[in-house]
Amino acid sequence: MALLPMRRSGTFWLIIASVTTVMWSTPSEAFVCKHVEDYEYASLYWATRTIQWGVREGTPVEPSEIAAAFTAWSDVPCTDIRFELATSSGFVPETRTDVSQVFFVWEGWKGRTNKKTGKPRDEHAVAVTITSYSPVTGRIMKGDIEVNAEGFDLVDLLQDGCVSNKAMDLLAVLTHEVGHLLGLDHTQPFNEHPQGDVDLRATMAENIDACEGWKRSLAEDDKAGICHLYPAGETWRYCGNLPNQDGRYVRAEPFGCSWDANVGHGTNQVPWGDLFGWLVLLAGGLRLRPRVT
Repeated sequence: MALLPMRRSGTFWLIIASVTTVMWSTPSEAFVCKHVEDYEYASLYWATRTIQWGVREGTPVEPSEIAAAFTAWSDVPCTDIRFELATSSGFVPETRTDVSQVFFVWEGWKGRTNKKTGKPRDEHAVAVTITSYSPVTGRIMKGDIEVNAEGFDLVDLLQDGCVSNKAMDLLAVLTHEVGHLLGLDHTQPFNEHPQGDVDLRATMAENIDACEGWKRSLAEDDKAGICHLYPAGETWRYCGNLPNQDGRYVRAEPFGCSWDANVGHGTNQVPWGDLFGWLVLLAGGLRLRPRVT
């Protein structure tokens, strides 16, 4: 995840390289899923319901101290997505490329350029989530959460308090980033939402201020998003509109349309598109919004 000072665009701001589509299960929901670039009907998803994660060796935080950022999502009753530590200690070496990792960046934050655009990383980003996924199907392989320890004071707000104007509640930041890891994008602002007001005190709202901790707890919109993607007892689901009926991945039927088997909609199959490799996506980041005085 990437946290930044809050701005109009949202308290935390994610830098995204994919096309996003809003999905509303009910008029009050504004959760947004991340999509692949070339096939906007294919949203990002995990084919497994148990995701392994760990804290990168050398990061000064115990896995137990941040586990709540993951269980906030897995504890939602209507989903059966789960997280487990990849090792008994919870720490993993950088070389474990098969495991999603959380780690701090202490220096050279801006130098960690966007591999797709070549642009330097936003210095106001508190964290970013880098997701590796199939560029055709959206199937996620892993995701790493990088936290900007160079530009911000990362604290436990409940224990440490607001120690500076750059103090960021680590659990609030990580809970947001885990949402990106799961395939969610930023919640759509209510004034762009055609269905009326939306509660922007959602974990996946895009902005965060210093010394804010409420993003630790999921809002109903966040829960609706995770349960749409990973409903308990059912397979994962895409999030978005059906593709154009003239598209080569859809065939017309007398009473509707059905997905081409190669796309694997609503199944755990690995479609042919995975053979084309994995696209690395800079999934998101939080920005600190300047306060108006």
